[in-house]
Amino acid sequence: MDSSLLLALVAVALPVLLHVLKRATKKLRAKLPPGSLGLPLIGQSLGLLRAMRANTAERWIQDRVDRYGAVSKLSLFGGPTVLLAGPAANKFVFFNGALPLQQPRSAQRILGDKSMLELMGADHRRIRGAMAEFLLI
Repeated sequence: MDSSLLLALVAVALPVLLHVLKRATKKLRAKLPPGSLGLPLIGQSLGLLRAMRANTAERWIQDRVDRYGAVSKLSLFGGPTVLLAGPAANKFVFFNGALPLQQPRSAQRILGDKSMLELMGADHRRIRGAMAEFLLI
C-alpha cells in the first residue's frame, strides 16, 4: 500500500517539477538578447576573422544587425559577447558608464590595463582630449 502511494506521489510530482523547471529556464532565456552563440569555443570567431581578412567586417556586422537587431548575443574568441550597434548604443556605453567594459584577456595583454578602452569618466575625457590634440597637430 505504501509503495503504491509513493508511486502515485512521484507520478504527480514529477510532471509538476518538470513544468516549473521549464518555465524557470524560459524566463531566464527571455532576458538574453537574440542571436546565436554558435559552436562551443569557436562561436562566430572564424566568420569575423574571415570577414576582417577580406576587409568586409562592416558588412559582416551589418548582416548580423539586419538579422538580429541592434543588440545581439554572439560568441567571440571563446567568450559570450553582446554586440551593440549604432550611435545610440555607443552613447549609452561610453557616456553613461552603466556597463563595465570587459575586453578579452588576450586584448588586455596587448593593450594593457590602462588603455583608453578601460578608462571611465574624467580620466577617459582627459586622455581622449590629449589624443585629439596629438592627432590634430
